[in-house]
Amino acid sequence: MGLLSNIMGPQGLIGHYGLTDWWLTVFTPQESDALESEYTQSRGTAAGGGLIGLTRGMVQGFTPKQSPARFVAGLAPLVDEVAHDKEPAVWAKAEELALASGSLLELHAVYSGSVTAFYARRAEDEQYMQAALSAAEELVRMAPEVAEEYRRQRPGRDLPPHRGFKLLAVLAEKRDDDDEALSLCRQAQEQGWAGDWDARIARLEEKQRPEGG
Repeated sequence: MGLLSNIMGPQGLIGHYGLTDWWLTVFTPQESDALESEYTQSRGTAAGGGLIGLTRGMVQGFTPKQSPARFVAGLAPLVDEVAHDKEPAVWAKAEELALASGSLLELHAVYSGSVTAFYARRAEDEQYMQAALSAAEELVRMAPEVAEEYRRQRPGRDLPPHRGFKLLAVLAEKRDDDDEALSLCRQAQEQGWAGDWDARIARLEEKQRPEGG
């Protein structure tokens, strides 16, 4: 970080979102500089004729388009590239912020992202597979309420795909638990989540049909 950042702590978007203490605790100065460089090159935000980075740039008069939870979750791919081992800490902070917001849609977005991120890391350590499963299961538990809230806030719009139902259904079918896979697909279809549920249900029903029946 620059001279003033070293004295005052991060400015930029990290400071704007009130994440300075967390940022300084999680990332080394070298990691912070690398993340700043990568972020500014690819996603720096223009405001008032200047460029707002992660830890640099003043944000007076800047109105963020993202909630704190979605902002932090959006940093996960970048952190994965620059400081791979720190990515889980990003998802943990995003979850904390989503829970504090009290928004079901915020929490749904964070858990959806973490399912993909942790499942992609499953070969590294069993804990990542367990984290992906836990997030997927929580997504499924929340799904009816989230669907209701989504429709309330975005009337006339279709529900998006549901990563929780999809992952759990895929894994159930892989372990030959077709009953569980079929149940998950039917729930997702009935609730209205986007996806190839019709095809999955048809395939699973066909597998369960007695030969010659």
